Amino acid sequence: MGADAKDRLIRELKDSVSEQRQMNKTFRAALENSNAQVAELTVQIRLLNEQLDYMKRKLFGRSSEKHAAETDGQLTHFDEPEEEKSAILPAAEIPVRSHVRKT
Repeated sequence: MGADAKDRLIRELKDSVSEQRQMNKTFRAALENSNAQVAELTVQIRLLNEQLDYMKRKLFGRSSEKHAAETDGQLTHFDEPEEEKSAILPAAEIPVRSHVRKT
């Protein structure tokens, strides 16, 4: 092999390496775009799934007010037990013209 053949081979290899580097940059840019698109679509899918779950609960869930305690993050006053009166006073009888009325 002559010096010219070696120089030509070296130039071809350098050109090949530079082409490979350019292709590598192009592929990296495409990969970054794809990763960004996948992340965006993943967020969109999560939001749509949440919306679908909400709609299913509204359509097929309980509709009675008794079960409104399932509301996320809200307190309700209706689930608490009522306080019992410890001492019930006997009713005083008040005479009325035709009968006796209790207070």
